[in-house]
Amino acid sequence: MKAAAVWRNSAATATGSVYFDDLAVEPYVPINGNKMTYIGSSVPFGVGATNNFGYTSIYAALLAARGAAGQGGPWVTANVCVPGNNTIDVTNRFDSDIFPQNGKYVFIGLSLGNEGILTGGQATFNQFRDNMLALIRHARANGLVPVVAGNYGRNDYTSTEYGYVRQINALLSGWAVPTVNLLGAVDDLSGNGR
Repeated sequence: MKAAAVWRNSAATATGSVYFDDLAVEPYVPINGNKMTYIGSSVPFGVGATNNFGYTSIYAALLAARGAAGQGGPWVTANVCVPGNNTIDVTNRFDSDIFPQNGKYVFIGLSLGNEGILTGGQATFNQFRDNMLALIRHARANGLVPVVAGNYGRNDYTSTEYGYVRQINALLSGWAVPTVNLLGAVDDLSGNGR
C-alpha cells in the first residue's frame, strides 16, 4: 500500500506532506495493563513440576481466583518460556514472542545454570549480568514493566557457583526492578537447593 499524509493550513494550501512506501496497515490492539507474559527457560515453563504446573502457573491461578472473588483486577498471563534458554536466546526472541502478547508486564526468568556457569565462570556471570541489564532496558524502552526472577540452587552447584548465584541475586535486588527471590525458601547455604 502507498499512502500520503498532507497537512494544510487554514487557506487550504499544502504546508507539508509525508509519503509512505510499503505501508502495512494492521489492526490496533491496545496494551493490556492486566497482563503479564513470562519469558525464560525451563523452571518458569514448569519443568519438574507435576503436569508442568510450576510457580508461574500457580501464580496465574492465584491471580485468576483473586480476580473472580473481586479481590483484584482481571489479570491474565501468557507463558512463552522455552526450556534450555539463556539470556542470548531470550534476547533473540524477545520482540517476536513478547510484543504480540500485548501485555504491560514481562517476567524474565533465567538462570546462571543455562547460561553455562558450570564451565564459564566469571565470563559467563558477566554475560548474564550484562544481558539481563540489556533485557530490562529493552523492555522499558518499549513501554513494558520488567519483573526479574532471581537465581536459585541446583544439585550440581559447588560453592563457586553458589557464590555466583548469591552475587547475581544481590545485584538484581539492588537494581531498580521488581525481583522475585527464588533462592530464599530453598537455600541450603551450599547452592544445592532442594
